[in-house]
Amino acid sequence: MGLGSGKKLRVLIDANTLIRGFIHPRFAFEIFNHAFKRDFDLVLLPYTVEEAVRNIAKRFPDRLPHMEEFLLKCPYELLEDPSPESMEEYKDLIRDETDLPLVTAAIKSGVNYLVTNEKDFVGQGKTTEKIQQAVSCVTAGNFLRTIMDWPSKELAIIQNRTWTDLKKN
Repeated sequence: MGLGSGKKLRVLIDANTLIRGFIHPRFAFEIFNHAFKRDFDLVLLPYTVEEAVRNIAKRFPDRLPHMEEFLLKCPYELLEDPSPESMEEYKDLIRDETDLPLVTAAIKSGVNYLVTNEKDFVGQGKTTEKIQQAVSCVTAGNFLRTIMDWPSKELAIIQNRTWTDLKKN
């Protein structure tokens, strides 16, 4: 996926998308397959990686080795966590303060897309309008459909896919 200038798209993934990609082989999992193939440049934030690792270790410990292997083998850009001072500028954009590092990093790093299923980013409302004016936020399914050109039929096939389904193929 190019930008017309030869640069690849830079795509920041939030913690919930990162978690989902290792719990179920569905939309987020396929986004990671695209990242692994270098169809775009994956961008991660230490804050979100730590949150994802902590939650997977606690709730889905059997999936943690898969995430760790991915993080070792897949090329990605690791941003610095934003400083409290840099986040101050964007505090009025977000309802939930825990999302402030992600919003700040997305805006300051100039990523092309922030992939998240969080309603505060992709839903309808006054706060989401402000965020969406500052950074392009898209759900995992919409990213696959609109950016990676997946047809609706293919998305429907993976919508409820399980690890067992993958082993059958």
